[in-house]
Amino acid sequence: MLDSTVVLLPGKWEGEGLKVRRAVTHLSTKRCLRRQVFARKSREHSLHLRCLSAVDRGADMISVRRAVFLALVCLGIALCGFAQSLSPKPEEQVAQLERDWLAADAKGDVATLQRIIAPDFIGGSFDGQVLNKEDIIPQDSAPGGFAGSSVGETSVRVFGDTAVLVGSITPAEAKRADMVHVTLVCQKREAGWQMIAAQLSRVPLEK
Repeated sequence: MLDSTVVLLPGKWEGEGLKVRRAVTHLSTKRCLRRQVFARKSREHSLHLRCLSAVDRGADMISVRRAVFLALVCLGIALCGFAQSLSPKPEEQVAQLERDWLAADAKGDVATLQRIIAPDFIGGSFDGQVLNKEDIIPQDSAPGGFAGSSVGETSVRVFGDTAVLVGSITPAEAKRADMVHVTLVCQKREAGWQMIAAQLSRVPLEK
């Protein structure tokens, strides 16, 4: 009986050892699978974080670009407004055109007169004659009829690219028998403001 028990013990322990080895192998396999699953989830999580980070960076870049674009737009608007504030108003430009005309006429500055008087200019003289551009430009660069004259009170109205100036011109000392009443019609063209029509009349000076 003892011999039989002794003989059976090794087989029993051998079976138990096999079970243990199988259990250990199974446990090792489960641990390996867990590590693999954990590693895979870690990689997926890391990839997800990188994707989110890339999205955030992209959103930040878009925000920065929008901010820069808006800043440039605001700067452009501000510069345009500043430039417009520095440039003379149309009324001032037309009033200056009259002063340039009288100054150029007084000096016989034909080049300036050619520039500020439109090719299709038409005007009325003191005696009612119709004048064209050549009639009011001094010949041979000699001083014109307004030499020594000065601009009096002037009023300007602007209607889009057309302006009407109504004012007076005070002749030189030797010619101060009358004051000249002037009505100018000016138009803004490619070359700037130009005189396109004028009407002159004499008004006796009060004594």
